[in-house]
Amino acid sequence: MKEDIRTSRLLKQISKIAKSPVLEASAMPPQVYHSEDFFKLEKEQLFARDWICVGREDNTRAPGDFLTWKLGDQPIFAIRGEDSTLRAFSNVCLHRMMPLLEGTGNSKTIVCPYHAWTYGNDGSLRNAPLIEKKVQAHLKRKRLPRIRLEIWKGWIYVTLNKDAKSVASQLEKLEPVVSPYQMENYVSVVHRDYTWQTNWKLLVENFMEGYHLPVVHNKTVGRWFPSKKTKFPRQRCNSFTYQTFIKDETALYGGAHKKNKKLRGIQRHTSIM
Repeated sequence: MKEDIRTSRLLKQISKIAKSPVLEASAMPPQVYHSEDFFKLEKEQLFARDWICVGREDNTRAPGDFLTWKLGDQPIFAIRGEDSTLRAFSNVCLHRMMPLLEGTGNSKTIVCPYHAWTYGNDGSLRNAPLIEKKVQAHLKRKRLPRIRLEIWKGWIYVTLNKDAKSVASQLEKLEPVVSPYQMENYVSVVHRDYTWQTNWKLLVENFMEGYHLPVVHNKTVGRWFPSKKTKFPRQRCNSFTYQTFIKDETALYGGAHKKNKKLRGIQRHTSIM
């Protein structure tokens, strides 16, 4: 009960801050970064309801290619089927709830490490060892729970919300902004996994602004992202905004690929965040 009251008060504080004029803007209450009750609410209202970007499609090109992650507290994997379709499923065996896959890789079948129940990459149960034929025939009608998955510009999005509007419709206003960059043709070069000992919002907030680049990264990327050339278009996409960075032509990276003919002029040196 006390936790509910504290969370309710915190939500009212956040609402007040969000509605304040720009000249009265202030930082978020500290509790949003360390309250367990608030984090529980985020998992229920955000991670369990919104589309979450989980990776790049180019990392799952071949049949059997898979990747795994957790969406809130839900273990999930995506795997490329023999029909070339990328599907997402619950990453939990139907038998004793053992996690099925770990990390990334390629597998023609999905074998539970506990009792060797075996699934196809379409989510169907193929084999349950030492189970009599009559029961096994019934079990083979079972399938791993399917998770909604959509591809947008080469990015993989998933959601636990069956009623969520499509990714494309939600990002419709960004379509003309990002289309010239042809992200669907991007190829992943390096992959790294990091675990940050911090609240997820601190990491996201850091990557949402380039204000710190010339200061914190003045000897590397900060030199190529001058603040004076940063623009903040008034256009919004749902509750989100974006900004553009015009880089110096001498920047070591971030320029348009020579084969990209859709980007012209200053666009060839502009990054969007």
